[in-house]
Amino acid sequence: MNKVEQIKPYSEADGKTEQVQAMFDSIAPAYDFMNRAMTLGIDKWWRKVA
Repeated sequence: MNKVEQIKPYSEADGKTEQVQAMFDSIAPAYDFMNRAMTLGIDKWWRKVA
């Protein structure tokens, strides 16, 4: 079973909030890694300046 099949529709707003939070929590480490690799570390500077 792939991840798309595991996603369940939500019936109330709280369920949606929790589902979106969980999605971002699971994506964040890979996103940060790819961002660091593709920018050759410049993202550190961007975060300091922002």
